Amino acid sequence: MDALAALVILLLLLSGAAVHFATVKRLSRSPSSFHIWAYYGLSISCGIGLFIWLTFYFSYYPSPTLLFYGAPIPFMFSQLESSNWTDFPPPHNIQIFIIVSNFFIITAITVTPLLAWMFLMGRKAQQDVDPNA
Repeated sequence: MDALAALVILLLLLSGAAVHFATVKRLSRSPSSFHIWAYYGLSISCGIGLFIWLTFYFSYYPSPTLLFYGAPIPFMFSQLESSNWTDFPPPHNIQIFIIVSNFFIITAITVTPLLAWMFLMGRKAQQDVDPNA
C-alpha cells in the first residue's frame, strides 16, 4: 500500500472517529433524554450490522477481471488470470487497519443524521433565546 492510500484511509478513520466523538460529546453536554440515547444506540447497532455485511459479505466487480471484497474500502481483491481467480490479500496488519477504518466510517454514516439533527436543534434553541443570532 502506498503512502497516499494509507493517508486517505487514515483520514477516513479519523473523520469517522471525530463524528462519534462529536455526537457523544454533544449528547453528554446537553440535557438529552433517554430517547435520544436510545436512537444513538439504535444507529450504532444498525451501523454495526451494515459494517459486518459490507465488510465481510459484500463483493463487487469494478471490471470483468477484478473482484473487490469489502466496502467502502476493500480489504482484499482477486484478479482473473487465465480463467483462474488469483487472490491478492494485503498483509494482515493492513487488513486489520482497513477493517477498523470501515467500522468507523460505516457507523459514522449511520450516526450522522442524529448529529445533524442535534446541531440544528441547538441552533434553533439558540435563535429562540437570541433572535439576532
